[in-house]
Amino acid sequence: MSNEISVAPTAMEKILELIEEEKFQSAVEAIYEYLSIEHKDYINRLEILIEKLSHIAKKGAVVIRTIIPKLLKNLEIKDDVLRYAFVLALKPICEMEYEIILPFAKELLKSEDPNVKEGMLQLINFITNVYKIEDEDLIKLILEKLSDEQEFVHTKAVQALKSIGKNSPINLEELILESCKQADDNFKEKCDNVLKSLTSVKDLEEKEIEKRELAVKEKKLEEREIEIKKEELEFKEKELEDKEKALKDKVTDEELEHKEKILADKERELKEKELELKEKELEVEEKEKQLEEKSLEVKEELLEKKKELVEKEKELSQAELELKEKELKEKELDIREKEKQRIKKTLKRVEKKQKKN
Repeated sequence: MSNEISVAPTAMEKILELIEEEKFQSAVEAIYEYLSIEHKDYINRLEILIEKLSHIAKKGAVVIRTIIPKLLKNLEIKDDVLRYAFVLALKPICEMEYEIILPFAKELLKSEDPNVKEGMLQLINFITNVYKIEDEDLIKLILEKLSDEQEFVHTKAVQALKSIGKNSPINLEELILESCKQADDNFKEKCDNVLKSLTSVKDLEEKEIEKRELAVKEKKLEEREIEIKKEELEFKEKELEDKEKALKDKVTDEELEHKEKILADKERELKEKELELKEKELEVEEKEKQLEEKSLEVKEELLEKKKELVEKEKELSQAELELKEKELKEKELDIREKEKQRIKKTLKRVEKKQKKN
């Protein structure tokens, strides 16, 4: 058994050397051989590959693109801890190379194996961190998983839909409502859970639209203010021309008083318009402040949710470590027990020899 396990690291070292030398085709062939199910130490090999997956993705992205169909078959693994570790190892690839994962999403979501469906839904969760999913057929397929027999599958489907809804809540809401028309109460209840999570995101989106509209209005007010100032300058120029003309023509005092009254009225009108503009500016500033406050509240909620996800990932990593420690302890106890048995047998043989002598 120990000889079989020692083969895997040596094979992995050769794969990494091929990637470093940019012999990508050879590296792909070596990985296919490395992950052949005929190997008795397949699980051990897969664990080593999981540890090196991020490194391979950085050094040889073309290799990952080629072997991804082979990798995704490992979503069928029955060992929960190893499968979850494999899914987590694919997270950086989902975020950097999501376009090589998505083409397999529909096929894997149609699998009869609940582990495969759950794994693919988690990969979709990772992809939505960097990519806006708008494929309606894919979204409808995820919605179907809300009726899955396995609770952990429809729970993961709810998470995926919530993640998709952060980027496009209004579109997702329409698809959910459409799918609920002829659904049972249980399905509608799960849909309601998703819809509730979209409310805050949708409100934020609507507020953003309102903010942009206010910005447009503010710009129009600024343009109007410039127009008014131009009119004021033109009016003052006209006023000077009128005064010069009045002096030249030696107009009567009565005519001058009349013109001065007109000027005073226009100046008052200009001041009133200026006050109106300032009031509107204050209203715009107040609305912007309200929008910023609400935006901060939503961001705080999103941060809390991210913290919860990080805590859950930590718990998963801790569980994996504890499981490996338990396996090591069991192996150590087994070795000790075998060693005791061997010593006892040796002692018995020595005693028999002594008795004969």
